Parts: sequence; structure tokens; C-alpha cells
Amino acid sequence: MVWQDAVIATAQIFFIVALIPSLITSSKPALATSAMNMMLVWIVAVAQFTLHLWFSTITAFAIGVGHLTLAIQKYRIDRAEQE
Repeated sequence: MVWQDAVIATAQIFFIVALIPSLITSSKPALATSAMNMMLVWIVAVAQFTLHLWFSTITAFAIGVGHLTLAIQKYRIDRAEQE
């Protein structure tokens, strides 16, 4: 592991921890925000993968999953409010 992988992965772990309150509370960010963040983080994960930054790739993918989860939660909330 190169030191850059460790630094980036550590920072991204803090991003994952920062997502937890949004995942467990009823207040959710806009659907477009979560969807856009998910796509952008997964693009970064692909770039990290091509650089063989394995831990950074895994943590970036996890951040994307967190944003995907938020997007799904917001979609369900919006759909329930329309009914």
C-alpha cells in the first residue's frame, strides 16, 4: 500500500462516518443531490481502482453506497407523501 492510499482511505472513512446521521434520521438531502454524489464518488472510485489504490477504491465505493441508500430513502419518502 502506498501512503496516498492510506491517506485517501482514512479521509473517506470520515466521510462514511459523516453520512451516518443522514442515513438514520428522517431528514434526507434532495434526491438529485444524493444521486449526483453517488455517481461522482463512483467515478472517483474507478479512477482510484485504475491507480491500484485498493483501500481508497473500497471506501469510495462505500461512500457511493451510502449516497445510493440516501437516494432510495428520499425517493420512498417523496413517493409516500404523494399518495
